[in-house]
Amino acid sequence: MSTKTLSVDEEAYELLKKEKGEDESFSDVIKKIAKEKSLMEIAGIWKDGELRKKVEDTRERTERELDSIFGE
Repeated sequence: MSTKTLSVDEEAYELLKKEKGEDESFSDVIKKIAKEKSLMEIAGIWKDGELRKKVEDTRERTERELDSIFGE
């Protein structure tokens, strides 16, 4: 298999190093992270506190809807 050389800053290197297991290469770590891309995209959608607000709003709306259905 051919290889490519990538440049990463110190912060990126340290983050990759933390993810790397004893028997893993940096290529293994990058592949693992790349496969998780959809989760990584979701993780940064909302700023701090916004996700909690969205969840609370959804919970409250669901409770109101259930109350109206079941007449409570």
